[in-house]
Amino acid sequence: MPRHPHLGHTALFALLTVCVLLPATAIILTLHLPQLLLLAATYCLTLTLAALLFPFIWNQPLSTGLHWNASAIKPRLFLLGPALAVLTQAIESLLPTPKDLPIDQILRTTPSLILLALFGTFLAPLFEEVLFRGFLLPSLALAVDYLRLPKSLESLEKWRAQTTFSLIAITLSTLITSILFALLHASQLGFYWPAVTLILAVSVVLCAVRFRTHSLAATVLVHTTYNATIFLTVALTTHRP
Repeated sequence: MPRHPHLGHTALFALLTVCVLLPATAIILTLHLPQLLLLAATYCLTLTLAALLFPFIWNQPLSTGLHWNASAIKPRLFLLGPALAVLTQAIESLLPTPKDLPIDQILRTTPSLILLALFGTFLAPLFEEVLFRGFLLPSLALAVDYLRLPKSLESLEKWRAQTTFSLIAITLSTLITSILFALLHASQLGFYWPAVTLILAVSVVLCAVRFRTHSLAATVLVHTTYNATIFLTVALTTHRP
């Protein structure tokens, strides 16, 4: 039985995103609507199209193919996200962080904070985890192990029957995924590389959760509670109109 998702599936999901993003951008710019609405519309429509398309490719629901596996969630995972948020914020407080980062511009008013918090707590973690830990991470690990296979039919059949990855596949896929994840958020941080490196470290933890639990639902939970803690801290520690 073929193992998935592989890199072709990841490329297809990325293509879906681009195909939704381009017309959505044109509409948003024409109507002068907020950029946050553009992202929300893109994420929702892409996930919807993926949920309709991939079952035809995989002969099973998208959630099954991406190993949603909600039953793997353990109570301690509810604490991991907030603990990770507190740790990264503590480290960030020790850094000479520049004033007026792009993300700070968005958070200057209470309405913008509320809207971004809702988006960043519920929708963004789901989409980002589907993309990075649902598609990209396992497909990279799959590709690494495939390239390392001995050139024999027996090795290929053995590889197809496995559900685990080698240590080198886990390491390389985690590193590549985390670099790309951090770069996605770099513009929000004004390309302030110490802060971007912290985001990379958060991604490494999320990748570890994905491999350890074999559950995309677990990484969504950790990502969601991490973001929620960040927004709650911002709301409690800063004053805005």
